[in-house]
Amino acid sequence: MSANIEAKSKATGRKEAWVLIARSGKTTDGRYVAAETLIDVANTYNPKLFPSWITFPSLQTPHTLACIAALRVEIEEDETALYALTGEFNFFGKPCAEKALYPCPEIDMKFSLTGKPYLVGIRLSTTPVIKNIPTINHLFK
Repeated sequence: MSANIEAKSKATGRKEAWVLIARSGKTTDGRYVAAETLIDVANTYNPKLFPSWITFPSLQTPHTLACIAALRVEIEEDETALYALTGEFNFFGKPCAEKALYPCPEIDMKFSLTGKPYLVGIRLSTTPVIKNIPTINHLFK
């Protein structure tokens, strides 16, 4: 499956996209992401319980760009891949689209509402944390 698939929601007519946000294995800074963690994150995610947002940090305040509607996992080349379904981006300016931006998932390993790993947010960064992760710049066009 391709890393990013865009579609229009039948219910709202808004643009949505499945975006690769994590893979199992070592990160660029030496940490390890277990496949079981990504599976737990996908299985426990509930935007009605606690919605996760994609944010872009700036010098003043973080900018909220999109809400995560759903998560799913897929096995790709012996790795577990975690995908997020984003809602339409609330784009705030051209400078963001001109930088290579990578998703960096923020996972609370023992989320207080579930007791399990939970995606609490996704920060955009100019430096990838997950190996072999594509940029999400196409969502800003």
